[in-house]
Amino acid sequence: MTMLGHARRGMIEPAAVVAPKALRRGRRVVSKAIIRVQGLKVAVPLAADALPRDLVPMDGPAGEPEIELVLEGSSLAMRARINGKSFRKVLKQVAEQGAANVAVILQGTLRPPAPGGPFVLDSAGFQVVVKTPRPVEPEAGSADPS
Repeated sequence: MTMLGHARRGMIEPAAVVAPKALRRGRRVVSKAIIRVQGLKVAVPLAADALPRDLVPMDGPAGEPEIELVLEGSSLAMRARINGKSFRKVLKQVAEQGAANVAVILQGTLRPPAPGGPFVLDSAGFQVVVKTPRPVEPEAGSADPS
């Protein structure tokens, strides 16, 4: 028989009798908790070639255009108001590096929707990461004479 407890305090009991700590202390154990938050920080990877090229003019004031993201297979949508000047820089980076060589991420804080409207991606902004090519490993059969 396995004994549990603390020998110096005289609390040695058989293992079958010992209840979980939370129940021994009179607390109920729950399997789910709800925590209310004002917003959720999200980062959405986007295909670089899916970015709309005509959203902002390349010359003149860019304004604050809106992008609406819709989750495929559902009616869930969120609207992001972005800085036109920074979006212009994103388009420039994608054109310079190539759409296949960059990862574009739209990030911001997801807020609840207004009645009847879509969710809002507050403080939305883009991050463009240039993918580094993997180094080419020399073939096993060829040796470098150096």
